[in-house]
Amino acid sequence: MTLLSIDKNLPIYRQIELRLKNYIAENRLQRHCKLPSEQQLADEYQASIGTVRKALKNLIAENVIYRKHGIGTFVAPRVRKAKILIVPNLERVGELSRVDYFDFFLGALSESNQSDLPYEPLIIEIDDFRANVSDLKLIYPDLAGVIFFRGMSNCMFARKSLSAQQIPFMYYGPNIYGDLSACFPCYYCDESAVAAMVADYFAVKGFDKVASVFLFKGSELGDARLQLFSQAASERGLRHSHYSFDDNVALVRQLGNIADENDAIYCFNDDMAIRIIQILERELHRRVPDDIAVMGVDNIPAGAVIRPALTTVEINNSANGRECIKAFADVCRPDATNFVRYCPFELIARESC
Repeated sequence: MTLLSIDKNLPIYRQIELRLKNYIAENRLQRHCKLPSEQQLADEYQASIGTVRKALKNLIAENVIYRKHGIGTFVAPRVRKAKILIVPNLERVGELSRVDYFDFFLGALSESNQSDLPYEPLIIEIDDFRANVSDLKLIYPDLAGVIFFRGMSNCMFARKSLSAQQIPFMYYGPNIYGDLSACFPCYYCDESAVAAMVADYFAVKGFDKVASVFLFKGSELGDARLQLFSQAASERGLRHSHYSFDDNVALVRQLGNIADENDAIYCFNDDMAIRIIQILERELHRRVPDDIAVMGVDNIPAGAVIRPALTTVEINNSANGRECIKAFADVCRPDATNFVRYCPFELIARESC
């Protein structure tokens, strides 16, 4: 071991910490394996005993090594983090076309690592979760709990079984299912507040007529967003109309008339908004936003790179994944009580509206 291959701008004790970590990793030292003595390390690194002890003390605090008084210093057992299952709202995680779930998961994983939380997220397929919900502790002996990513039906399905097994759980998603504050912890996106913010934006822009558009049958969330936005638009004096189509052919056939009769189109997700912008610009030769403005919800990456760039509501799933996994500490406490918290959201104004 030498100091020649590491950054000499670092303090000597930090160099020793990094070299010892590399030494353990490169030699694949097993837990409880004895390390060189303080004097051997001081001689090897040409450092003082005090500097070596400072490095060892920091590594002990990180649970990399441990010390037995009068015997020596040893490689610490690896601490295995408990698992939090992140249950998706759709059946096959690998077939999800949207990045929402993965953004949430990666945010939670990043926070778990950066904050050194005692638990970390784990992906599970919804079919596997439902099939094994009564035996989760047998399958995952180090299970800390469950976070439901949207999919309230999954949460309600598993609620009694999780409670019987004393497995903590919480729900993340839209607040469209009534008051569940007495049932389990919830981290909500306030859909009423989103609808009000969008309606306020349209009113400030001077739009009088706003259309909302669905392709295919509306989802439960889409139907709720429609109802909430219709109410918010009415309260602000906007004239709101709604259109739904079974396929792209019907959408193309009617979209020109919708553009002629309205000032703006509001879509309840970015995928639909992007599709409408493309049809308007490429097939119907309507200019966005000069002829008709368009807005979406979610702020997916594609919305920022299309032209015109999409105005949208950002619900930051990555940041919310971080907050949810931190909040899980409150869920796991022996004296835990149910809570309702709300995630932040933001209107991202771009070229399309």
